[in-house]
Amino acid sequence: MTMFGSQWFASPSSTYEIEKSLCLNSPDSPYLSKTFGSAGNQKTWTFSCWLKLSRMLTGDGNYGGLFRQGNHYIGFRKTAALGRAHVNVSGVWSGFGGAADTHYHRDATAWYHYVLTWDTTESTAADRIKIYVNNTLLTLVTEGGTLPSEDYDGVWMAASAHELFRASTSDAYIFDGYAAELVVCDGTAYTPSSFAETNDEGVWVPKKISGLSFGTNGFHLDFKDSSSLGNDVSGNDNDWTVNNLAAADQSTDTPTNNHCTWNSNFPNDSNIVLTEGNRNFSHTGGDQRSTIGTMFPRTGKWYFEVKIVSIGGSSPAGLVGISQADVISQFDPGDDRHDKTGISLGYRLGDGQTYFNSSTASFGDSLTTNDILGIAWDADNGKCYFAKNNTWQNSGDPTSGATGTGAFSTTLSSDGRAGGWGPTASNEASDVYAGRFAEAEWSYSPPTGYKAFCTASLEEPAPKDGSTNFQAALFTGTGSSRSVTNDGNSNMQPDMILLTSRSDAYNNGFFDAARGVQKELQANSTAAETTLTAGISAFDSDGFSFNGTNYNTNTYTFVAWQWSAGNSGASNEVGGINTTTTYSDATAGISISTYEGTGSASTIGHGLGVAPTLIMVKNRDATDAWKVYHAGVATDPQTDYLVLNTNAAPVDDATVWNDTAPTSTVFSIGTHTDVNTSGESYVSYAFVEVDGFSKIGVFTGNASTDGPFIYTGFKPAWVMLKRTDSADNWVICDNKRSPSNPAALRLYPDTTNADISSTTLDFISAGFKMRASDGGVNGSGGTYAVVAFAESPFGGDGVAPATAR
Repeated sequence: MTMFGSQWFASPSSTYEIEKSLCLNSPDSPYLSKTFGSAGNQKTWTFSCWLKLSRMLTGDGNYGGLFRQGNHYIGFRKTAALGRAHVNVSGVWSGFGGAADTHYHRDATAWYHYVLTWDTTESTAADRIKIYVNNTLLTLVTEGGTLPSEDYDGVWMAASAHELFRASTSDAYIFDGYAAELVVCDGTAYTPSSFAETNDEGVWVPKKISGLSFGTNGFHLDFKDSSSLGNDVSGNDNDWTVNNLAAADQSTDTPTNNHCTWNSNFPNDSNIVLTEGNRNFSHTGGDQRSTIGTMFPRTGKWYFEVKIVSIGGSSPAGLVGISQADVISQFDPGDDRHDKTGISLGYRLGDGQTYFNSSTASFGDSLTTNDILGIAWDADNGKCYFAKNNTWQNSGDPTSGATGTGAFSTTLSSDGRAGGWGPTASNEASDVYAGRFAEAEWSYSPPTGYKAFCTASLEEPAPKDGSTNFQAALFTGTGSSRSVTNDGNSNMQPDMILLTSRSDAYNNGFFDAARGVQKELQANSTAAETTLTAGISAFDSDGFSFNGTNYNTNTYTFVAWQWSAGNSGASNEVGGINTTTTYSDATAGISISTYEGTGSASTIGHGLGVAPTLIMVKNRDATDAWKVYHAGVATDPQTDYLVLNTNAAPVDDATVWNDTAPTSTVFSIGTHTDVNTSGESYVSYAFVEVDGFSKIGVFTGNASTDGPFIYTGFKPAWVMLKRTDSADNWVICDNKRSPSNPAALRLYPDTTNADISSTTLDFISAGFKMRASDGGVNGSGGTYAVVAFAESPFGGDGVAPATAR
């Protein structure tokens, strides 16, 4: 067995693994074709396929076809309604799956499951065509005509020519990306649960195809036979003819082991071109342009290769290397000038020099056409090694570890700003670089202990299921006693709730178990703690209960963001001030403490075992402001503070955090009255960035609706942003108020505003991408603090990869 065999992936509820996929590169005009010898059931059939989008997201065509007969097709939109699921019954009906501005499927980092059922025997028109994406039924919106009439005989399954992966003979209508486990069942309308299931961690995953009726013209393509990619394994022998496809178009990038590619969700301009399943990178125009990968692990040893396919100029002046996840430079890896906040390192192919923070250093040999650059990244020790055609440069040897003489030290930052390191590349116009991230694509064996950039090689995250420690709940107030039950994958008893109205002006109330369930503090106010006897009355095992009208006003709509911190508390006596009560879940990195101020600089124990990257403190007894420590606001964040209840920029003040960085056991407080008045009571909320569950970092804005991609290493459930170089509101988006992309509802926790309709971002399986250009969330050159919590991890050893959003 290879190290990337099935033993590296085991879904908790299903051991089924998809081994192969088909990579379709639309410029090659690839498709599959077949003419059925006899008619099947033209009234009822089902199409199911797993898909990973690539060039589909660049808007360079009209539709990406999936299943075509004549002028009738199903697929995805590639232009104005980018990423919209589409079905066209020519001359009868045409429409999209999704409402007017929702359900944009434009996540290039992971896989979607697409299911369409056609059943005109249904008496209800809306039931005759159904499109599901990741088991979510989309509302069909008409573009023309009316839905097919009852018992209408469609053209699919007729004794005629059919095609897969294109919607017409034009290249602009070809699907571009990866396809796996394609199944068509003739004569039966199956639900998505016939092809996939929700695993124990709440992730929609493939399951073994069995017990299905394929009818006359049904088929199952698993793409396992590279010499016969159209081979039908259903038992019907409905094999398909491949057109402009070859064995090299078979891939090991699958829904059960998602691989790194170049990232089309990275902000780019029209000159950047990603092809071959987002593995080849080139651009037209004068200046160099950059791209980054889709994976940024923070630990481990990683290997990938880049082949120089072609050179547009006299020599390759581009660079290949690694960068931090928060680098959004459009120019050179290694450049410290162009709209970025992190560190990157590039190997300059034309002369073999390294480029790091705008400084070059002689390192190795130059490369030319057909040469292969191997990159070995030792994230544990902050070292990067480069090889030309399997010869490690500068006498380096990655197997010798961090002390290798050929290693280039990147002086890896240990704070919370990076969020991981991963592949990056830039090139001159017309140069073409082929990234090889899958083991099966490598020309050379990796150094011992180095792995491919794929989800199965990531460390197992803890927690594996984000809903064990964070959930959001939507509800409508009743004005009387009632319970709110969480509908996340797991039952979760909250220890802290931030609750606000979506429909009307309302305070934003914090409630927690350490202070007592009825004790309210307002995120938008300096007000002292209030006891609300007619409000939240209990934290339940699966939600919370009310006994009155507070935060439960009749007919008002509300959202409750909830965190679990272990469900039990006790005094923490590690710091200079013993806490009254500390609730702490070190696995999830969440701590809630109450303490009494002394008026003298001291320390507070948090119980997390790792230095917190986010701390919020509020005086319970006085009208004092909320003080916030965020590790990303400066290189010395312990000298500054943010204010949760205002839009103010960071303030430098030694009396708040005592100019002392938090440690693995305590955080420091100075003599400021807002954090440490003698005899007054305080509450602190402390968080540690946890791989696969939480992200506490920064990014730089670009004032574009094609905004920065922020890697979190998980599919976010909740994101809070705060501009730190000017005065702007705190902004919260979540996946319950915005269940599909784009997330177009904002709440400001520092104000009493209700929901604000404003397109803000796309939730992505590995992070989020800014889709707004306003200064509050994505101003040009603006710096933004990020706090995010997970719906599900991006992947990990023994963990199902998150589906695309």
